[in-house]
Amino acid sequence: VIPKKMRVTVIYQQEKLLIDCEENQSFLDLKQLVFEKTNVSPENQKLILNGKECNDSVKLSAGNVTNGSKLLLLRQSVRSTPSNTTKPQTPTKKNNSSSN
Repeated sequence: VIPKKMRVTVIYQQEKLLIDCEENQSFLDLKQLVFEKTNVSPENQKLILNGKECNDSVKLSAGNVTNGSKLLLLRQSVRSTPSNTTKPQTPTKKNNSSSN
């Protein structure tokens, strides 16, 4: 069986990107294609379809992506180690000392 080719629209910032893909590709494969057009690495991409985040390992066909589907791309920073949660405290201390 030959996989169906399709073209989806990925909306990133205020740009509409047309991406050619196949129904048997995964969302991670789609993220790689998006990377080629945006330079946003797959681990920094969050694809949203119908209000839900897409799971990288799911095939596009299983995720209800069809020819003409529109997905929203959100850029996110790579998650740091949990020990980096002290960041908000540092600016507070600086703010207090600078206001003296």
